Amino acid sequence: MYDITDSASFSAVRGWMDLVQERMSEGAVLMLLGNKMDLSEDQKREVTTREGQRLAEQDNAVFYECSARSGYNIEELMTQLAWLLSAQQDQQCEETLHLSADHSNRDNRKSCCK
Repeated sequence: MYDITDSASFSAVRGWMDLVQERMSEGAVLMLLGNKMDLSEDQKREVTTREGQRLAEQDNAVFYECSARSGYNIEELMTQLAWLLSAQQDQQCEETLHLSADHSNRDNRKSCCK
């Protein structure tokens, strides 16, 4: 998360994203959030939406601009995160090998031992 009214914050988030990517599990969801949308009209915006989008694209991250103070886009980004995690879990379940205790597929050979 970076502050859209502070370009130094945006510069720092680049390094943080590198650190997160080095340590995150394969397939983990990465989100980049531009915060303080509630201040964008009152204060001069220093980081454009496009700059945030470009950085997110470079790092295969989901991008949102939001406001923790006003709640702007918070529900939307949390819904997106929940959907992505659910889809990821569904994919993992599809890739899981399911073993069955069903013995109906056994050969019907006669055995000398009972």
